[in-house]
Amino acid sequence: MNLIYAEFLSAAYGIPVDFAASFAYGWKFGKVFCIITGFILTTTGMVCIFTLTYLTVHRYFCVFHPFFVSYVESKYIIISSTIWILSLSISIPPLFGWSTYAPESSGMSCAPSWEDEKYLMYLVYILILGFIIPSFIFMYTSFSIICCMKKTMLEHRVPKRKNTQDRKSRINRMVLLMVLCFQVCWFPYAFVSMYRVFIGDVPVIYTVFPVQFAKSGVCWNPFIYIIMNKEFKKEMVLDQIGIPMQKTFPNASDPTMNENMESQQSIEL
Repeated sequence: MNLIYAEFLSAAYGIPVDFAASFAYGWKFGKVFCIITGFILTTTGMVCIFTLTYLTVHRYFCVFHPFFVSYVESKYIIISSTIWILSLSISIPPLFGWSTYAPESSGMSCAPSWEDEKYLMYLVYILILGFIIPSFIFMYTSFSIICCMKKTMLEHRVPKRKNTQDRKSRINRMVLLMVLCFQVCWFPYAFVSMYRVFIGDVPVIYTVFPVQFAKSGVCWNPFIYIIMNKEFKKEMVLDQIGIPMQKTFPNASDPTMNENMESQQSIEL
């Protein structure tokens, strides 16, 4: 649920603020509101990144160390708390003088100040902890899962295992697609930020798209889940043609139900 809460808060708060700042032709809402905005958006953004990192690690263990998965899932509160603590360890320092929240060069929102060289260590810290390390984890786990999926494709010829393998492959593809979309959305912003830190200023016109494209990352996950969830699509089709959704509990042996249960566990955080 971490991912759902963080993305909802980011969209529900961030999008109206961006629109208001755009209509005002720049940030006109004062320093205090800028600090609040920067803190909320930074925190929720980091929660999304760390939760997606956990999801890829979770799928990695499901594939390579399945007996360890139940132990990890039993530590839900610890894992969820760790994600928020790591996120706050990035968003809180600017409140106490290590960097500061300031209007972005586009004037549409507020974020940690990327232009102030005296806060270089904080900028390096946020880039390493909030983007580079998660990116390496994404790449390693994703590459490993993809290789394993290709290796096990031959097992689909065994009828008893076909449904199980198809279900796991579908969940793996869903998580990998969520991670890929998030990386694609955030890479331009990370690149522009690193350019500012290590090279120099960036014209304002080149900063607007990366910021808004990064924020669009919260929009894709619901669509990915809906499109790739087999049971959800089936119910949508039945509803469109006027057949009421089933009210009874499905058979526990139904692979579709098992798929939903496993996919729900996969995105629980």
